[in-house]
Amino acid sequence: MADEKKEKSTIWVVSNRKDDRVVLFERDPAHPGGEAFVGGSGPAEVAKTPEVQRLLREGLVVQIPEPPDNRKKPVPIDDVNARPAAAQPGEPVKLGREMDPEVVLPAAVKDIEAKQKSLPQSIPVPAGVVVPPAKEK
Repeated sequence: MADEKKEKSTIWVVSNRKDDRVVLFERDPAHPGGEAFVGGSGPAEVAKTPEVQRLLREGLVVQIPEPPDNRKKPVPIDDVNARPAAAQPGEPVKLGREMDPEVVLPAAVKDIEAKQKSLPQSIPVPAGVVVPPAKEK
């Protein structure tokens, strides 16, 4: 019964960023193993927390079908000892990651790409973030 609840309350997502920076690190008992980490091209199983729902709306993560069992599907873990990532200076974040065929089956790619087209293509730098000056050539 608990496994059925877990399946219905969790979803699989991948980062929609074109680079490999982290989009989500969140500790919450609702996530499998008590925390969620989304970054790079790897899939992650996460709970539908308010933060995950915000990231879905903003287009930073994209929901995908459960990936097939292969080397890129994460192994479930019960306890992870990790430190939260520090906020870093930056520039607008480009969105629109190409789906990895080892993570997302080809039949689902077109639906995901259609969702991506309806999402923003980038997000601005948050207020108060330090943007490094452009390098002179």
